[in-house]
Amino acid sequence: MNKKFIIAISHGDYTRGDGGTDKVILAHQKILNKNNKSMLHICPWTMNGILRKKIWLVHVDGKEIGVFTNGRLVNYIQGLGYNGYELLDIFIHHLKNIEIADLETVLDYTSVPIYFYIHDYFTVCPFNGLVDSDGRYCGCGFPNKKKCLTCNYFSELEIKRVAEIKKLFAHFENRLQFVAPSDNAKDNWNQDYPQYKNKVRVIYHQTFEGIYSGNSKTVEIGEPIRIAFVGYQIKHKGWDEWKKAVTANSGNTKYEFFQFGWGEDHLDNCKQISVDFKENLNAMTYALRKNEIHCAVIWSTCPETYSYTYYEALAANCFIITNSRSGNVCYQTKIRENGIVDDDLVLLLEDDCELRTRVNQYRQSQHLTPNELVENTEMLTLLTMPSKMVYKKSHPFVDYSVALGILRRIKNKVRGK
Repeated sequence: MNKKFIIAISHGDYTRGDGGTDKVILAHQKILNKNNKSMLHICPWTMNGILRKKIWLVHVDGKEIGVFTNGRLVNYIQGLGYNGYELLDIFIHHLKNIEIADLETVLDYTSVPIYFYIHDYFTVCPFNGLVDSDGRYCGCGFPNKKKCLTCNYFSELEIKRVAEIKKLFAHFENRLQFVAPSDNAKDNWNQDYPQYKNKVRVIYHQTFEGIYSGNSKTVEIGEPIRIAFVGYQIKHKGWDEWKKAVTANSGNTKYEFFQFGWGEDHLDNCKQISVDFKENLNAMTYALRKNEIHCAVIWSTCPETYSYTYYEALAANCFIITNSRSGNVCYQTKIRENGIVDDDLVLLLEDDCELRTRVNQYRQSQHLTPNELVENTEMLTLLTMPSKMVYKKSHPFVDYSVALGILRRIKNKVRGK
């Protein structure tokens, strides 16, 4: 472990997860390590899919070092300080599954700056990304009985959770800054948190390098349009709409359908291609290029704050098909004029001639396609000068090592280790 380090906090094990937040944390770890800094990552511990409250799973630079109770974790962090390690900052990536009181205990025992990443809108509505139980976009505004009258997801627990989050932000306001991955995310989030308008900094997850000129041939008449759903088989990512569109075009030789990502739902006329960003952060872009995909469907039904898949498809010179609810995907598509924004995917695909024309117009236009997406090192500018950790008091240490050791052995046995 390097002498200078940050603490990163999220809702799950980023070394195993494959979501956008996991990808950001992994990228941060690599950037830090390359610059002789370490990342101590903590998240709520789960075993066999069951959340174990008040126990943290801890990694250092991607390597699991154990499970800790709150007290033991604080003592461990204190011990690092006493042994010459210097904590630079704390990065909070997500609050899902986290007991706010437990988090406050950890944060209270340090004095370093705290950066909260706005990866989604969990801090506005802790349930489902501003989409109600009928799949409709809720818009801005915190959960309340009037707004959420017809939503089956709504409960008093949501209101309580938002109150806890607001209290957390207020408690650490003097140390707290926010980071948004796009201007669109910043503007949306500030509608509900206007008091932090001047405390939000926009740092895109990636930067562009070079120019890519491949996958730019005209789609000839009679040639099937190669169209791919890019992302996970999840309802709010638009999987249900994609299935309807593929089913409606069963036997249609004017299209060739693909899905890039994971999932157990296999469609007869849709070729599934798995992609693992753990092996290469640009794996999706390379896969889209290799398969010469003409159109990328990114059909999120909740507002994306960034969307890796959008930029990956952009870098593969794909024409984007999205809807008006997709947040930064819709926002970027309109600005860059590299796709279609429509709210009926089935109807859109009925006119293959129009789609072919639009794709070819884009391919023949003067536009720049990045050759490579590079993880943005601007996050390093957030790091403070090494700060001596300040502790309010020595936290009482209760040795749960025996019990935790047993639980860990059970966990490893289940994993087959």
